[in-house]
Amino acid sequence: MAITKTGAQNIKICVASDLHFFDKSLLVKDGKAFRDYLNADRKMLLESEPILKALIDTILFENPDIFIVSGDLTKDGEKQSHIKVAGYLRKLKDAGIKVFVVPGNHDINNPHALKYNGDLTTSVPSVTPLEFDSIYSEFGYGNESEKDKNSLSYATNPIEDIEILAIDACKYDSNYVKKTNVTGGRLRSSTLDWLVNKSEEASRENKLLIGIMHHGMLEHFGGQKNLFKDYVIDDYANVSDKLAMAGLKIVFTGHFHAQDIVGRVTKNGYHLYDIETGSAVTFPCQYRVINLTKDKKFEVASKSIDRIEYNTGGKSLTEYSLDFTKTVMPGIILNTLTAEPNNMPWFLATYVEPALTETMIAHYAGDEKNPSENVISKMNYLKNISSTAVLGIAMDSIWHDPLPSDLNTNIDLSNMNNGILSKEEFEKIKIFPNPVKNGLTIVNSDAHLNGLLISLKDVEGKELINKICNDKLSNLDMSRYGNGMYILSIKGKNLDFRKKIVKN
Repeated sequence: MAITKTGAQNIKICVASDLHFFDKSLLVKDGKAFRDYLNADRKMLLESEPILKALIDTILFENPDIFIVSGDLTKDGEKQSHIKVAGYLRKLKDAGIKVFVVPGNHDINNPHALKYNGDLTTSVPSVTPLEFDSIYSEFGYGNESEKDKNSLSYATNPIEDIEILAIDACKYDSNYVKKTNVTGGRLRSSTLDWLVNKSEEASRENKLLIGIMHHGMLEHFGGQKNLFKDYVIDDYANVSDKLAMAGLKIVFTGHFHAQDIVGRVTKNGYHLYDIETGSAVTFPCQYRVINLTKDKKFEVASKSIDRIEYNTGGKSLTEYSLDFTKTVMPGIILNTLTAEPNNMPWFLATYVEPALTETMIAHYAGDEKNPSENVISKMNYLKNISSTAVLGIAMDSIWHDPLPSDLNTNIDLSNMNNGILSKEEFEKIKIFPNPVKNGLTIVNSDAHLNGLLISLKDVEGKELINKICNDKLSNLDMSRYGNGMYILSIKGKNLDFRKKIVKN
């Protein structure tokens, strides 16, 4: 495949995430141990190899220039699963497709790498960071890439004026100490400095910079970092500010198993889009196809793997995976709600679970719309209880998902060269009066910014108000609070800023 500069031809990119491949030789005998794992998770592990086979065949048919996998290539980092995944990816490389991967939280130093035999489990080898580098040496970790010394992050030039920035934010160095797979993500200061330097270097050379990362770079709905702290990197606002200012405008992520796109304008006026791709082994088994045009427009489309060589009872994979998710999701949600740190009473958890199940399934599919009356009722109920308000607000934020579309959208990078917002764009949101006596008014003049998460905190960081704004006008009652300084935070898919409010 002849690959030239992006200005000379369109470039095609395919993206998948969270393959969670499980080598079935690790299932010696099906039984309680394996079924307990399946019932507590949302991944179709028995179907993972047929799904991967179908995905590889699909990508061969799509014939992109670049194929990206944004982490969690295996169930739990089993070495033999990694070796098999690399074998499948090699089929794409042999066809002339350039393949790039990054690790996910499941992939390295995982103490949950197990073999299942009836009621029993036996540990099997996971991989070290060096072994991961070696196994995927043909898929980003080869000599043609420049690597960070303190992580598995790397930078490479697959096409003359495109730079791939692969970001490793995993905490696998803590796995064996904590005797578990650490789910969360962070960037060490040294790694962040390295990434900023590589981004600035690519920007100076007028290269188009494309990021790959497992964890979310941005929140994908209001309150995500509060409710699901391990799915968005630590200190994400500061990290995204620095990388966006250095020139990063697009990053492909995964981890949450949802098909979602979020855009943010940093405090310095730079644009950054986090394009999350759902899991190949979770409903609706989607991947992405991106056409990067000659004039630097990202034409993003979503597609689903729909047929696999497996007994699905005559159903399409979309139908089969939906049935699977509807079966396992209620138990997962109930366990999450009633366990630490949520500690929700069982009667309340069972009351709201059906609404949460419907919400999560819609979020996995993307472009959420038309919540049922049950969802609306339970969502409003949760928002009116102080201890569950954040959960209700998060549900509201998911259902009132503003632009851009999660599934099919165009992102014009040619208008984002310096990333600075115009004065008119900043003035779309007006806040008055300031200083305030009783009521603070927020006017949103852009309908595309509906679904904003509005938060008011005192100077000690205590949250006083947390609400979703779905209208162009929102009023905050501050009459009950004393005189002094407050911090107003407004977050949405296209906005994230803070403003000091004085009450006297």
